[in-house]
Amino acid sequence: MQYADNKASAEEVEEMLALLKSAESDGALKDLIFDERHMPEKNVTVPGKRLDQLWPAIMSATARRKKKQLFSDSFLKMAASFIIFIAGAGIVFHYFSRDKKGNAPVSAVAQPSHPWLDIPPGTDKALLKLANGTAINLDSLQNGVTIQQGNAVITKLGRGLLAYKTGNENNGKVLYNTITTPAGGKYEILLSDGSKVWLNAASSLHFPAIFGNKERTVELKGEAYFEAAHAVSKHTGKRIPFHVKANDQDVEVLGTHFNIMAYANEQHIETTLLEGKVKVTRHGITKILLPGQEAIADNKTPEILVTGANTETSVGWKNGFFHFRETNIRDLMRQAERWYNVEVEYRTDNDGLDFTGIVPRTKNISALLQTLELTGTVHFQVVEDHNDGHNGKIIVLP
Repeated sequence: MQYADNKASAEEVEEMLALLKSAESDGALKDLIFDERHMPEKNVTVPGKRLDQLWPAIMSATARRKKKQLFSDSFLKMAASFIIFIAGAGIVFHYFSRDKKGNAPVSAVAQPSHPWLDIPPGTDKALLKLANGTAINLDSLQNGVTIQQGNAVITKLGRGLLAYKTGNENNGKVLYNTITTPAGGKYEILLSDGSKVWLNAASSLHFPAIFGNKERTVELKGEAYFEAAHAVSKHTGKRIPFHVKANDQDVEVLGTHFNIMAYANEQHIETTLLEGKVKVTRHGITKILLPGQEAIADNKTPEILVTGANTETSVGWKNGFFHFRETNIRDLMRQAERWYNVEVEYRTDNDGLDFTGIVPRTKNISALLQTLELTGTVHFQVVEDHNDGHNGKIIVLP
């Protein structure tokens, strides 16, 4: 726990890294992991810097394992998962596969590393479209440059951050802007009311440069994490509602933190609440969410299912991680498609693979794919393919 809490000394960190690098540590690590697996579930956060520091040692330790066949043919047909445990004195990394009958976990087989066309992760990049149709590539815009939109002043404050500010109420025509991230891009926007929006890859936000005095409405395509600011009308003293429209769904919020995933190629619209309270309306059906809850709306039906949420999984992308929990291989690979800007081709009929674990989004695609391969249930081929501007193609193999 000391390492996870940033309280471990330099000597303790070096000792842990040495343990991970030691082949003799496998048995001790396995015992610790099995002990941890039977303890009550708890949430522990490892800072990104520390996970990045551990990653090379982790991959080196797992790559040294001897090849041993631990799976029967029938077992390999069942759903598999890999699990990264954050436990004990810091982070303990291991892989397990569990059959659908709930039998005891079995260590996955580490495969030897093989040469791949490696693909780098996404970066801070987006395109801003102004009300007059002018398109600005934010990648090439220098920090500190300002752009005027009516009474609003837009400033690029730093890499991946755009801010809207106004000292005057917008009494004239409402000017709408749209910010769009490509596949392999992300961006953060500070809206004129003080609300913050983190935009995931292959997403867009349509919003007024200055909000009116009666309502605040933005339109989302894709995925975004919101920290909506509380706003009160200067004229009436009443709160100004904040609305997010995504596909055919409307989310009304007070000051609150929430995530909306509404990609066109996903089966569901998922709204996850971390703080505050939101009202989700779709096709005349309304549901109220409390912190820790999630609204799941099927794109093919008007129903809205409210369930308990794993918030770490929902907002892992915003915190710099792929965070999977019993995630199907196709759902998982759609995330990889968007973040690495790749095309995915399936040459396997086995769709019953579910994965659980954490992998940094700051790593090249090989880190993700090699981790998945360690389960022994799926393999990949990475080939060069620049059709439609993709960085490559991932072929999913049995």
